[in-house]
Amino acid sequence: MNLKEWIFNRRLKRQEKQPVRFPNWERVRNIIVLYESDIMEKNPSIRRIVNELHEEGKDVTILGYVPRKDVSSANLPQSRMLGQKDFGWLGGLKQEVADDIRKRHYDLMIDLSIRNELAMKYIAMYLLADFKVGRNLGEGIHNMLINLTPTSEDDPVAVQEELYREIIRYLKMIKSND
Repeated sequence: MNLKEWIFNRRLKRQEKQPVRFPNWERVRNIIVLYESDIMEKNPSIRRIVNELHEEGKDVTILGYVPRKDVSSANLPQSRMLGQKDFGWLGGLKQEVADDIRKRHYDLMIDLSIRNELAMKYIAMYLLADFKVGRNLGEGIHNMLINLTPTSEDDPVAVQEELYREIIRYLKMIKSND
């Protein structure tokens, strides 16, 4: 474990634990989708996912991370892209960015991370959501983990879409009285 990972784990342990509310899919209204962007910031699979969630009557916000310094996408209320310049030299989110993403509370966070990326772990940790779901990458942030053995690790878009389908399948099975 390197120093940046050690600092993240220490911050995660100190993070105030939020009470977990299992979602009833029919009552979930606002969702944030966290994803790793392709280098061109086009992300057609994310657009398809957002359209599908909109068709189900969900209010969707997307938050992407692209592993380079400058981000060319404009930040809009329902769509934001973060890059390396939004993180400090120890790997954590800069304070103004962390404060900004914590302004809104979500019913559900869907994390479509396919790699164990420190930046994605920080973003997921700081987001406020009643329920957080993502791939089992061993970080301890999510309330529900999906074990996924993708058919093709070489195609990140296919892995993201497969992960999304599995997450939605399980979320629709949950029947909660909350």
